Amino acid sequence: MKILFYAVNGLGLGHVTRLLAMAREIRKLKPRWEILFITTSESDALYREGFASVKLPSKTVARATGMSVPGHLSILHQAAWSVFASFKPDTTVVDTFPEGFAHELDQVLRWEESKFVYVFRQRREVKLNDRYFQSLLRRYRLILVPHNPGEEGIRITGNDRVVHTGPILIRGRRDLRDADEVKRAYGLPQDKKLILINMGGGGQAGLETILGKIVRAVNGVPGCYPVAALGGLSPDMALSGCGIIRGCYPVCELYKAFTGIIAGCGYNTVHEVLYFRKPGIFIPFERTVDDQERRALWVKEKGAGLTADPGNLDMISGL
Repeated sequence: MKILFYAVNGLGLGHVTRLLAMAREIRKLKPRWEILFITTSESDALYREGFASVKLPSKTVARATGMSVPGHLSILHQAAWSVFASFKPDTTVVDTFPEGFAHELDQVLRWEESKFVYVFRQRREVKLNDRYFQSLLRRYRLILVPHNPGEEGIRITGNDRVVHTGPILIRGRRDLRDADEVKRAYGLPQDKKLILINMGGGGQAGLETILGKIVRAVNGVPGCYPVAALGGLSPDMALSGCGIIRGCYPVCELYKAFTGIIAGCGYNTVHEVLYFRKPGIFIPFERTVDDQERRALWVKEKGAGLTADPGNLDMISGL
């Protein structure tokens, strides 16, 4: 049995993380099955987790290095088809973008020998109701919705191809590292309430400014010490007045050491904080497809955490 996972990622690691979580469980159940990833993510998460992958240039890197748009798209289309035709997967799993970032999966989806599975994470209303998007869903044999029924505005019912899985997480409670061991490993104080700042994969524009404002706000709370977790996509930066954790993936393994979490409002981060039952303050940032504002409202209505305005991060010290 061969399974191909297709994960497009730009600013963060959400798509890769969800598919890695699935691949890890499949490997536990069926260790002899062949698993391959195609990804545009610049992170080394796949290598760290022990999975083979084919790396394609992301939009971010293509633009930064001066690669022409037609040239980049041509590489995506031809490479996707080449890998698919040579690997010949029995099952293909695609996250969030049903036709890929730039329609590069159009030809691939015509391959009748492979069963196609789509991971349907919550998205903005205008994207959800798009007729072309809805037509693409018909090309998938199975649709996995990583939410509970009726959660976060997902409306897709009356279809026997749809399975609500609940949150898909890459780690469980038994996987968390001991709090004292984490503090020793990263040189964190033992006599403070540690507040983890987790902005996800690290591709967020203006990340250093955002982290600086949060650090100042946390330092304004007596007895608290901020610790910034810099994701694999984070640029080099000079932060002061806080602890820094670099290169840890997934960050949720460290949660036992922290009194609370201040985090972005991406799917994986939110559901990890809720699953591990950590007090959280969530900051929704505007994204093209991911409706973080709606997710923040859902968290607030559920009474599962507090939310902060990304335009007024100083308010964190008063929450």
